[in-house]
Amino acid sequence: MCSALEDEVKEIETKILNHEAYAKPYKWSPRDFELGVPLGQGKFGRVHVAREKKTGILVAIKALFKSQIQQSRCERQVLREIEIQSHLKHPHILRLLTWFHDEKRIFLVLEFAAGGELYKQITSAPNHRLTESVAAKRKTMCGTLDYLPPEMIKREVYDVTVDQWCLGILLYEFLVGQPPFESEAQDRTKERILALDLSYPPFVSEGARDLISHLLQTTGKYRLSLDGVKKHYWVQKFYKKD
Repeated sequence: MCSALEDEVKEIETKILNHEAYAKPYKWSPRDFELGVPLGQGKFGRVHVAREKKTGILVAIKALFKSQIQQSRCERQVLREIEIQSHLKHPHILRLLTWFHDEKRIFLVLEFAAGGELYKQITSAPNHRLTESVAAKRKTMCGTLDYLPPEMIKREVYDVTVDQWCLGILLYEFLVGQPPFESEAQDRTKERILALDLSYPPFVSEGARDLISHLLQTTGKYRLSLDGVKKHYWVQKFYKKD
């Protein structure tokens, strides 16, 4: 990691360790935790359940390999995600409790969600359409290109309309079982995103296709607004008013 990024890492780490959640700075290390069973695997590493030795609290630890992050040129993206998540406090968002790093890895200490992943809940539902082979191909969102909009790939200025793009990707993945532009090679994924190269299985309804197509627009200003999503005829079919 270059010196500029090392300085950035230290700066962000200092901010987090001095966050109001901590009484005083503390240098965490893997020795503070007892590692348990694996919970999943992402592009840059694995997630394990772990127990903090002093308190006995169960957490989830995500270990990201720096070499893989550097190879994908995602250093700043990962650091930015850490900085943002460390300040998020919401009942529906897993808290990033702390993070630390050594020579080879970055460790993220997260709240442990005993209920498992939303994706597994969907695939275990009695009326799901997904096969085991489809589920096995699915990659996690963190660290992948699958959810990035065209403007971010082209390193252009972007705004809140990236949320609509991500919503379209998420909706497609909920229905189909994998992201619409997923490819073996990263360069091919980028090409497909920029060209809006996607297709739908026969079981995806016309209404769902229409909504997704209005969200996955190359130019942000043409993407359907979040209010428009709520008013879309396909969503209205499932919407119950109090």
